Amino acid sequence: MPDFGQMSLPSKKLGRLLSFILLFSIVVFILLDLHSSVSRQMIKKVDTGNLENKSRENQNEFNEIVLSTVPQIQDTSQNLCSNPADLTKWTFSCKVDCPVWNITDKTESSRRFLHLQCVQHLGYSQEVTSRITNISVITFKHPCLRNIIMKKCEKLKAVPKIVHYIWLGYKSREFEFQNFLSVLSAYKFIKPCMIFFHGETLPYGHYWDHLLKIVPNIVHIYRNAPESLDPLRDYNFTLSKAFDYNLSNGLIMSVPHAKFANIWYKEYKSYDPKQWGTHSTILPYKLSKIYPNLIHVEEKTFVKPNGGELDMLFKENFDWSKNYAIHLFIRFYRDHIYDINVIRNLNTTMGSVARYTLFDSKELCLD
Repeated sequence: MPDFGQMSLPSKKLGRLLSFILLFSIVVFILLDLHSSVSRQMIKKVDTGNLENKSRENQNEFNEIVLSTVPQIQDTSQNLCSNPADLTKWTFSCKVDCPVWNITDKTESSRRFLHLQCVQHLGYSQEVTSRITNISVITFKHPCLRNIIMKKCEKLKAVPKIVHYIWLGYKSREFEFQNFLSVLSAYKFIKPCMIFFHGETLPYGHYWDHLLKIVPNIVHIYRNAPESLDPLRDYNFTLSKAFDYNLSNGLIMSVPHAKFANIWYKEYKSYDPKQWGTHSTILPYKLSKIYPNLIHVEEKTFVKPNGGELDMLFKENFDWSKNYAIHLFIRFYRDHIYDINVIRNLNTTMGSVARYTLFDSKELCLD
C-alpha cells in the first residue's frame, strides 16, 4: 500500500517524456502569443486605414473607445483591502479601488426630487422627475410646512430626522467641497426625510449641481437674513442675559411706556448705589420670571463675551457674527490705549469690532 506521506520519483524515460511535453508547450505558447500579437498589429493597421478619411473629432471618439476596451491589468503588488468598509483597523496598510467621480459632468438633464405643494394649511409631497436645478421652495413658518413634516417624517424618536443647513447672508456663494461632503454625509448616514436649506438664495457651482443629482429631498426654506436689530423690534421689551442668573441693562429695547419698564422702574425706590448690580441686572431677571409675557429675553446675544470672559475681548478673537451687540467692559481695561490707528492691526475682538464699524470689514488692515 502506498504511503500518502511519500512521493515516488518518475523513471528516466518518463522524465524525458515530461521534459519534451513541457518544452513543446512553451513553444506552442510562444507561437500562439506571436500569432495574437501579429493579429493585433494587423487589426490596428486595418483600423488605422479606416480612420484616415474620418474627421479629427471622430478619431478622438474612436481612440476613446479603443482605450476603454483595453483590459485593465490589476497591480498585484498593491495590497488591496479585503474588507474596504472595515472601521476596526486604522493602520492604512491596504488600499481600495476608489471610483472616479466626474463632478463637472453635464450629460444628465433631469433628476428625481421631492416636490412640495401647499393648499392653504395643508401640505403634500411626492417625488417627481424634473430638471436638475428644480427644488421645492417654501417660505419660513408657512402654515403647511408643519403639516408636511407630520405626514412625511416618522415620529418614533424625540428628535425628527430633518437636517437643517443655514445659508443666510449670502447673496451669491459657490458650494465648496466641504459643503458638499457635509450634506452628502448627512444624506447617507442620517437618512433624513428632508434636508432644509434656510436662506434667501441657494448655492451654485459644480458641487451643488452634482449634489442635486444624488440627493432628492433638499427643500429651500426661503427666509430673509436678519438685519441689524429689526427682528427684535416686534417685541415690546427686550433684554439679554449676561449670565444665566441675570439680565444686562447695557442695551435695552422698548416700546414707549412699556409695562415691564414701568414695573422695573418702580422697584428702584429701594435702590442701593453700593449694590448697583442688584437692581440693574438681578432684579429684571427675577421680574422676567414673574411677568414672562411682558419681556423678550435674548440668550446672551447682547453681552457675549460677558464680564467673566474679558480675555475673549482684549486678548483673543471671538466670533461675534451671531451677536446683536457687544458690551466692551472698557472700565476693566483703562490702561489699554485704543485709537483709530492702533485698531488697524489689533488682532483681538476689540480690533475686529472697531474695524467692522469703521471700514465695513473685520479683517486686519494691509499697512
